[in-house]
Amino acid sequence: MTLYKIKDWEERYENNRSRKVKDLQWVPTPNRHDGDGFIFIMSLPDAAEVYAGWMLMLQVASRCHPRGTLVRANGTPHTAASLAAKTRGRAEWFEKALSALMDEEVSWLETSEIPGKNGKSH
Repeated sequence: MTLYKIKDWEERYENNRSRKVKDLQWVPTPNRHDGDGFIFIMSLPDAAEVYAGWMLMLQVASRCHPRGTLVRANGTPHTAASLAAKTRGRAEWFEKALSALMDEEVSWLETSEIPGKNGKSH
């Protein structure tokens, strides 16, 4: 099973205040619009959907344990469908975002493989 993690979570999305809070109800996000990843995303025909998926993923990841991972309370990784159900967004946004954010031009997400219910990685 693929577990998605926000790359550089601790450095980019935590601050002195957020580190003191057990359950975040907000997440600090960079507000620069001149980085290569942002420029790449905004050049896509479906940029708004990709960016909406990204913002929703950041919000979900800020409430996951450990923070910065896209993992459900039961320990299984989030999927595009589960993120859509949780946020009321559309699965297509998350599918597009997961693909774009893993692109080497962006690289805002990283993955690891974890064992599934049967003990095997998928």
